[in-house]
Amino acid sequence: MSNTPRPNSRPKRPQPSRPANNRSTGNLSPKPYRLIPFPKDTSGNLLALAKARPAGLDRYKASYYTGKIALQLNVHTATTVLSGITVLGSDIASKIPKDSLIKTAISRSGQLIIPGSSLKGSVRSIHEAITRSCICKVSRGYKLDKQQVRIKVPEGYRECSPEKKDIRDRNVELCPSCQVFGAINCEGLVSFSDAICTQKAAIKFVPSLYQPHLKKADYYSNVEENVVGGRKFYYHFTNSIHEGEKGINTQLAVSESCFVGSLQFVNLTKAQLGGLLVALGQDQNHQFALKVGTGKPIGMGSLTVDISEMEIWTRSGAGNRDNGIIPDLRDRYTRYTLPESNQLTGEALEQFMQQMIQAAHRELIQERQLQQLAEVLKFPTDRAAPSGVY
Repeated sequence: MSNTPRPNSRPKRPQPSRPANNRSTGNLSPKPYRLIPFPKDTSGNLLALAKARPAGLDRYKASYYTGKIALQLNVHTATTVLSGITVLGSDIASKIPKDSLIKTAISRSGQLIIPGSSLKGSVRSIHEAITRSCICKVSRGYKLDKQQVRIKVPEGYRECSPEKKDIRDRNVELCPSCQVFGAINCEGLVSFSDAICTQKAAIKFVPSLYQPHLKKADYYSNVEENVVGGRKFYYHFTNSIHEGEKGINTQLAVSESCFVGSLQFVNLTKAQLGGLLVALGQDQNHQFALKVGTGKPIGMGSLTVDISEMEIWTRSGAGNRDNGIIPDLRDRYTRYTLPESNQLTGEALEQFMQQMIQAAHRELIQERQLQQLAEVLKFPTDRAAPSGVY
């Protein structure tokens, strides 16, 4: 047996610390984010989750909507989803000094991409905030300044976690977001493709970011017990910050470039499809931009979504009766080329989307939460990103 001592543990990733002088003097910039509170009734009590049985994926259902949406994501501030790999500058750019390090973005065949999982997560977080949905994927504890901070979610808002047996027996109910985007042991009804950038990547300096300050009372409705007080969303800013004393050059997509992708959906109700469109910023009365990737506090990752084309396939059911332009699902699989009527564009697309969105407002959307979220994510904006510690 070897007597070589084993390392105690995996080396910890270094975290930049906040400047001591600013923290001690309280000279901090305004917070670049806001918490969207959970839905409450007129007495101030939390509303219960709006649980229902998911439609499932075992068959196409007559009165539900199935189809595909083409997405164009317009970049307004520098955007990147990092790969986690840092390389020498000479490996990817001839004009970068050989000894400079660069954080790389996720790419494919030389083109930057936003993974479908990242895009789905961003849209889901909005959908959760504007519906009576559970709080998904919350870490229960953090260690800050050598002290363990326990995080609790409000009573009744714990993540949906159906048992496999209940799913098999079709005896499960999920919150609105888990029905559409999926839950533990239960596949969702929507899937996002990777979005591909149509322009070449640029390299810019990105200042260091600081870890969440979870001891702050701002996060909690009950400070003594660390009960979460809402969902956190960052504001959009006029520009992203690319200067500072500490930081690193990073691969990213610059403003005025765009990513192209798509999403597919299966067996959505009219209200569920409308709720998805609202979460993509398509409600004419509540338009906003998404926040995607790294650097949200310093103004990065602002994207607006354009939908110029949608395919809708349905069996003979509610869809056909609603507008007369949606063909039977059978046509989708009995022809090699889609008839033009399968693809909604222009005025027909806009009317169809507004029908779905109106249904979502009647059955699904929490109006107060949507109004507050639309104010936070409003774009264009005249806000300037905080240049110091916040």
